[in-house]
Amino acid sequence: MKQPEILIIGSGVMGRGIAKSFVSAGISTAILSRNVANVTAGVDERVALIEKLPPNAPGLIIEAVPEMMAVKLNSYAVIEAAYAGKPVLSSNTSTLDLEELARPLQHPERFLGIKSGKGFYDWSGKDPAEVKAEAARKLGDLLAYLKEHR
Repeated sequence: MKQPEILIIGSGVMGRGIAKSFVSAGISTAILSRNVANVTAGVDERVALIEKLPPNAPGLIIEAVPEMMAVKLNSYAVIEAAYAGKPVLSSNTSTLDLEELARPLQHPERFLGIKSGKGFYDWSGKDPAEVKAEAARKLGDLLAYLKEHR
């Protein structure tokens, strides 16, 4: 395996979607999972699946583990012990306080929040006019919902 530039911690829907966005841009990306055998479905074939941290620090690590403070902090402790503050560490959290996540870190200045929305859509092979129409319809639905629920 080539040394990844980006390492995603967590192989759920968000982790897989984030990884896909990076490999689609030509950036070497790996997903770290406790059990690689269980995560082959839905993972872009260009993404490396690994069960251990790579020996050299990637430039960016994005944590996308379940929304539990203890799980996230444990992940950060393992990462900091392995890489001594070399990579930028980020969280994809939707619900937890970033300052609280950063507080126990040895290098909080290298921590940031990166939020990716819902999984990514593959529109390859689709007629551009159909894609545009579908996107406009979904946007219209969203705007109608927002107007209705002001």
